[in-house]
Amino acid sequence: MKRSHANFLTQCLVLTRRSFVNMYCNLGYYWLQLGIYVIIALYLGTIYYNVGSSYASIQARGAMLMFCASFLTFMAIGGFPSFVEDTKVFERERLNGRYGSGAFAIGNTLSSTPYLLLISLIPGSITYFLTGLQRGIHLLCFGVFRLYDVG
Repeated sequence: MKRSHANFLTQCLVLTRRSFVNMYCNLGYYWLQLGIYVIIALYLGTIYYNVGSSYASIQARGAMLMFCASFLTFMAIGGFPSFVEDTKVFERERLNGRYGSGAFAIGNTLSSTPYLLLISLIPGSITYFLTGLQRGIHLLCFGVFRLYDVG
């Protein structure tokens, strides 16, 4: 097995940068998903417009939140074809001794984090404010981080 010339940290940084540029340039990776999520957020916001936070609106709030969580889970498969392409490149480069699995996993995780936060923040904020769930920025942050966790 060949030994790579770069250390682990350099491998992670190079793979993070390469993956980040690939995700930025490839429309199907995250940008198309972001567009679909914004449209769905606008639809949900208008359907459940100002649903409120009273005791009588518990069922409507629960239905809206469950739809968001299930739709995010369902749409997570949208980036899978691009990930398969990356995995094919990874397999070829790993067999050539360029880098290992750990550097690839860390690089992919670090490069996808900003895009996943963006995908959680923009549609989550649209839906949160249009439906009028609760007042308070701390509750919005909690909801966005929950969406980030689901997505």
